[in-house]
Amino acid sequence: MTKINQFVDVNSFYFAKGMRTMPRAITYGGDYITFTDGLRLRVGNALQLFEMSATNGSVYRLSQQGSNWTLVGVTA
Repeated sequence: MTKINQFVDVNSFYFAKGMRTMPRAITYGGDYITFTDGLRLRVGNALQLFEMSATNGSVYRLSQQGSNWTLVGVTA
């Protein structure tokens, strides 16, 4: 996994099983990246981690703390 650790904008969301929100697309490095599916893990009270599969075949690891989203890393 290539570590990134940069804030990103989440452009859209979708509802997964149990009505939990998941990121649908982000903007990173001038590119619009769309996700097909993913996993969500809650860590403590405020931090959530997401492993999202993108349409380009890469896996993106995101963290959410409050309203802040961070792209932790990418696996090609």
